Amino acid sequence: MKSDQTMHIISCTDNNYAQHLSVMFASLLTNMDQTRDVKLYVIDGGIEPENKKRLEETTLQSGAPITFLNVEKSQYDRAVESSHITKAAYYRISIPDLIDDESVKRMIYVDCDALVLEDISKLWDKDISPYFAAAVEDAGQHERLKKMNISDEAKYFNSGVMIIDMEA
Repeated sequence: MKSDQTMHIISCTDNNYAQHLSVMFASLLTNMDQTRDVKLYVIDGGIEPENKKRLEETTLQSGAPITFLNVEKSQYDRAVESSHITKAAYYRISIPDLIDDESVKRMIYVDCDALVLEDISKLWDKDISPYFAAAVEDAGQHERLKKMNISDEAKYFNSGVMIIDMEA
């Protein structure tokens, strides 16, 4: 990847985690290479206007605009929720459908409740070809896989941080 290319970073949240998202973006912007350009996207799972304004105020301090994206929430009506996983956690599945700008060749997805403690451009610059995405295998989920009727041989990955090849 060219170092002068704009990095496209995406996350998703509902109103419950909007404050967490603000912290994630602040940590990402503080720790990134300041010579790089970044564009931020948020898949909006129901963020109140006041919280959107706060998010924008936080990121614009570093000169990074946010584009809010709307997902067809009804397609996730049957998604399984828990005390800490809302339907908004599933919206990342819609990323390829929500980004229709052909100039966006890749994106990095970061969970709204993550802290970014190093320069995100280190991930951006990774060559992931010929793969569609790069993520870290989550080897500690064997009991969860059994409950979901997924084979022990199946690979389960942590979707909290992913590099996504949008062209592929």
